[in-house]
Amino acid sequence: MARRDGGGITLGDGGARADAGAASGTDAGGRVGADAGLRDAGRGGSDAPAPDSDAGPPRLCTDGVLPFPAADAPRCSLATRTAIEACAGDATCVRAAAAADATAPLTRGGRVLTCSYCLAAQQKYCIAANGCAMETEDLECCIAMSCPDGSCTATSCAEPYGAWQTCAATMASAACLSLPTSGDYAICFATR
Repeated sequence: MARRDGGGITLGDGGARADAGAASGTDAGGRVGADAGLRDAGRGGSDAPAPDSDAGPPRLCTDGVLPFPAADAPRCSLATRTAIEACAGDATCVRAAAAADATAPLTRGGRVLTCSYCLAAQQKYCIAANGCAMETEDLECCIAMSCPDGSCTATSCAEPYGAWQTCAATMASAACLSLPTSGDYAICFATR
């Protein structure tokens, strides 16, 4: 979904995660298979409470947000890139151009990788890399625990989603919420 938030375009709801493919089984959210690659909310490795700790069950989170897998790119045509650039930042136009892309989607790990999916995954990666890593990981954690398909982002995960959006609008706006055709987004587009 594309929206203007804080003067920029938000392409996804924070729930898009891209699979690196069947060979590695690692997705862009850092998860491997159903549970590998998950860790608690600590940011430097496994900080799970000891079994006898009264801190409650550990929160499982990702090991960070990875870029869309190069092996699965591009997911958008050059014509779509041109159409998005002609949108001049209009979120509805950007969303429609990405949705109309004619590139055949790929299916990896049960996820359908489309142009829109690639752009949303790259936006999340860009936001994490530009000052919002903790907020992105907290959102990923909530999604992984509550609704792996991302369907509860605005409901069960409303608090971390709101924090992620606020951080994105204040910290990553210039780099990640502008026209999504260059920088981290370039991997999504065919070059000819």
